[in-house]
Amino acid sequence: MHLSASCLIGILSTVLAIPTIRSSSKCSVQPCVNSSLTNCFANEAVCYDYQTNDGNRYCAPASSCELFETCSENYHCKSNTSVCIVNSCCAQPICLPLVLVELCSSDKQYRPRNNGIHATTAVSSTTQQIVPTGYVETSTESISIAQTSTSDYFTVPSITPEIFSSSVFRPKICSTASWNPIGITVASFPNLLVNDFFVNQHDELYVPDNQNHLIRKYSPHSNNQWTAATASNFLDDPSEIFVDLDGNIYIWDRKHFRVYLWSSATNTTKTLLSFDNCRKAVEFNQICFGTSIFVDSNHSIYLSESSTKYHHANRVMKFEANSTVGQVIAGTYTTGSNRKELNLPRTVFTDSEGVLYVADTANSRIQQFVPNDRNGTTVVTADGLTDFLTDQDENYFLLIQSKNLLQIMNVKSGQASTTNVITNLNQPTRIRFGKDGSIYVLNEGDHIIQKFEIRNNNC
Repeated sequence: MHLSASCLIGILSTVLAIPTIRSSSKCSVQPCVNSSLTNCFANEAVCYDYQTNDGNRYCAPASSCELFETCSENYHCKSNTSVCIVNSCCAQPICLPLVLVELCSSDKQYRPRNNGIHATTAVSSTTQQIVPTGYVETSTESISIAQTSTSDYFTVPSITPEIFSSSVFRPKICSTASWNPIGITVASFPNLLVNDFFVNQHDELYVPDNQNHLIRKYSPHSNNQWTAATASNFLDDPSEIFVDLDGNIYIWDRKHFRVYLWSSATNTTKTLLSFDNCRKAVEFNQICFGTSIFVDSNHSIYLSESSTKYHHANRVMKFEANSTVGQVIAGTYTTGSNRKELNLPRTVFTDSEGVLYVADTANSRIQQFVPNDRNGTTVVTADGLTDFLTDQDENYFLLIQSKNLLQIMNVKSGQASTTNVITNLNQPTRIRFGKDGSIYVLNEGDHIIQKFEIRNNNC
C-alpha cells in the first residue's frame, strides 16, 4: 500500500502522541475541505482551519500547544516563515509554521483560505490542543461555545420560530415634537447597580436585579412598585436584557457567563448560550465581557463585549437561532479605531435589512455594518457617547454621559444638525423609547429611571 507524505504526517502525529482533534465539550473544530489529509483515515480528519488577526485562513494539522512558539502582543512571529494564529484553544495566539500549511494543501502550495465551510461540533481530549473554532458559510470569523449539558436546561421546550414574529419597534417622531424637560421617576433602586433596562410596547419596564437574582417588572402607573418577572433560582448577576414583542426575556448573566431565555408562554427558563470557560481564563473562543444583547426578528442573538484589558474582547457576535456557533460580525482581535475595529462597543441592534448599528463608545461614534462586510461606516460622531436610539426617520437620539444630556441628530440632510432635548441628567447610561415616543433614561448617578413625556407629536 502506498501512503502519501501527507498521510504519513497524520500517522506520525498518532505514533508520536501528537493529539489530533476529536470531539470536545470545550472547543468546536472544522476539518478543511479539499485537503489531501482529510481522507487519510476513514473516520478522522487531521487538517483544520486556522485564522490570523487580519482574517486570513490557513489549513494545517492539529498538534499540542506546547510545540509552538507564542505570538508577540502585536500578533507577530519571530520567524518570517510562520503566521500568528488567533483562533486556537491555546492560552495565547501561537505561531504556525507555514511548512505545516503546505502539508495540508492538495496542490502542496500553501495559501490563505477564504471560503467558509459548515460548522461542526467536536470534542478534545484533556491534553491542551490547537483547536480552531467552528465556521459557517461566511468569510467572517466564527466562534463556537461549549455545549451545555442537559442539567443546564430547565423544563421548557426548544426555541421554535413561533416564539415571536418581530423584534422591536421604532416610533414615528414628528418634526414638531418636543419632550417635557422634567422627568417622572418611574423606577428607583437605591441599593442596586443597574446597567441596563428594557421598555416593551406596553410601556412596561424590565430591570435586572442582581441583589435578588431576578428581573423586576414595573407596570405603567405602578408608583414605583415592582413584581418579579422571572424566578430567582437560576440567575446570579443579570446585567443585560432584551424583551421581544411576545414578552420573552433574554438575559446576559455576567457571573454565569450565559444567555438565558425566560419564556412568557410557559413561565420557564432555558440556557441558550454558555461560556463556562470564562470561569477559569479569558479565551478567544469565549465571550466573557457582555455589554449588550439584542434579538432580531429571525431569532438571531447579538452580543457585544468590551474590555480594556483583553484587546480581542471588543467585538460583536451573532448567533443564529437554535445555534451555539457564533460569527464575529464587527470588530477584530485588536482594539482600535479603523473601519474594522471597535473600542468598548456597547449598544447593538439591527434594522429590517439586517444592517448592524454599534455604539463604539471609546471611539465616540456609531458604526454601521452591512451584512457580510466587516468594514464599518461611521454614521455619527459624538464625544462622550454612551447610548443611542433611532426613530423611523433615522434621526439619532444620542445619550452623552460626559455632558449629562440627550441630543437629537439629523444626518439625512448631509449636514448633521444637533438639538439638545434633555439637559438635567445625572450620569445617564441607557435610553429607551416608550410606545408613544416618550423617552426613558437610566440615571446611574441617582439609581433611577425617568420618563420624559413627548409633546406635540402630531403629523
